[in-house]
Amino acid sequence: MEFKSRLLAACLVAWSGPAAAQLYEFPFKAEDFADEERIYWGRPIHGTGVQTHGFDLDSRRHDRNHAENWTPTRPGGRNEDWLVYGKPVYAMRAGTVIACWRNAPDNPKPREYHAQLGPFTNADGELAFKNSRIYGGGNGFWIEHDDGTRAEYAHFKPGSVPKTLCPHDAELLPQTIASPDVRHAWPHIRVPESQRVRVKKGQRLGEVGNVGTSSNPHLHIHVEAGGRADTIKQGGEPREIRFARGLAAPNSTKPYGRWKSFAGKTIPPGPTVIWPPRSVFGQYARHAYPASQYSAMFAHLGNSGYELSWIDTYRVGNQTFINHIWRPAKGPWRAFHLVSPERYQQVFDEAVDDGFEPMHVESSLGRGGVLYSVVFAKNRPGNAMARHGLTAAQHEALLQKAKQQGFSPVNISVVSIGGQRRYTVLYRTNPIGSWAVRSRIPEGDYQEVYDGNAEAGRRPVYVNAYMHDGRPFLSAVFASKPTVGRTDRHAMSGAKYQQEFERALDAGALTRIVTSFDGASSQHRFAASWWREPVAQPAALNAIAIQPAGNR
Repeated sequence: MEFKSRLLAACLVAWSGPAAAQLYEFPFKAEDFADEERIYWGRPIHGTGVQTHGFDLDSRRHDRNHAENWTPTRPGGRNEDWLVYGKPVYAMRAGTVIACWRNAPDNPKPREYHAQLGPFTNADGELAFKNSRIYGGGNGFWIEHDDGTRAEYAHFKPGSVPKTLCPHDAELLPQTIASPDVRHAWPHIRVPESQRVRVKKGQRLGEVGNVGTSSNPHLHIHVEAGGRADTIKQGGEPREIRFARGLAAPNSTKPYGRWKSFAGKTIPPGPTVIWPPRSVFGQYARHAYPASQYSAMFAHLGNSGYELSWIDTYRVGNQTFINHIWRPAKGPWRAFHLVSPERYQQVFDEAVDDGFEPMHVESSLGRGGVLYSVVFAKNRPGNAMARHGLTAAQHEALLQKAKQQGFSPVNISVVSIGGQRRYTVLYRTNPIGSWAVRSRIPEGDYQEVYDGNAEAGRRPVYVNAYMHDGRPFLSAVFASKPTVGRTDRHAMSGAKYQQEFERALDAGALTRIVTSFDGASSQHRFAASWWREPVAQPAALNAIAIQPAGNR
């Protein structure tokens, strides 16, 4: 079958390039929160003035027993029992710290103000403050951006703001002031020009607390322009905060429900839960990930700036799981997972017509037949040759054709259906040195096959696990492509895989391969490889080693 194939609930991401300069990074990062925790914005509470477009943000954990599905707290009534308390806060844009405070004490607990705020009820029956020695924003920052706008970050945990960013060490303002309003506090919280420091976008500023005129732990942010920044704060104009990345969903959604990007926009009207972007490192890898949660995670990682580089889909019992590896996005890409043959052909055709090429293909069983997954990218070196649904004889013929035309194997994915093996394959012209393909390795023989290839200077660059006639098999591509500091393991339990993953990560190696047996009745069992790329690769080897037909 030709190079073509698209599925139900398939996901697509088109990389859009760096965020425009005027966009803001979200002040929280997903890696600082548990899997089922999100940021929450309820409703505007600063309806007028310079804070009109500001936000008061806390975090929520999904709780089926909670009236709105999400709760901000653990049991208990302390500041520490709020999920957001102590979470790191990051600079939304680069700028200069023009005012700050760092050591004001927390309010004793949510909805109870510190005595130094001097609360009282005014003539209208509203809570007000006077004779305060704590600034209303508590600990935090005023950061002026290069375009003259200023952002306030308020209510940080005492002592969490680094002294290197804020020179003020006192706990309380040096004298009683009329109110905690910034106009009265400004002479004390402003930073002399000689002591002002620059912060970078994404730099850690401190941690969420419950300080000043804060009724519970949360982060207040707003942006304004104009006014008199260096004397008394007044006359500023509110500005919308438009974020470079981020996903939002109604408060009624679930952690892995349908999320919508608000990239390039402000946060949608509340109440809403927000999935902040994740920092982009060298990789993000998950194993044994439930397929039911993958679409949401796919949207989150793509929105964060990653691109999918590896996907391995498989069933254990009646449940489908996905091993997936992500790398920093290099350019336009798109991907689909667990699609029917008809849908696969459709998305393949459309991708090729749009100038994309396949970078990774995968097959597994589900819904009574074969399902396919595929990753496409634009503007990558090399050409591709891909087929799916091949018989063993068709696979053998294509393998020989690929060798003759100078292609190297990327994926040789196998499923067993109706007692027959079916192959989904991808070849590219990117050189991997001398190579050998074995697609029918009984698991018990894998170590011997591995050792034989290692003696010939080849290590696995691709492994796929599957069940056939009730027995576990492995399909592998061995190649002499240079690698450094590599580890190859198979027959691993989930716990053993996690141990090896962490060991490799500590050694600076990235996850390159992770597969588990498609069709296993109960236990997950993994094969995986980790390695570092060499600093300078030698010239590509042209020799190709092919194992005898009948044992591929």
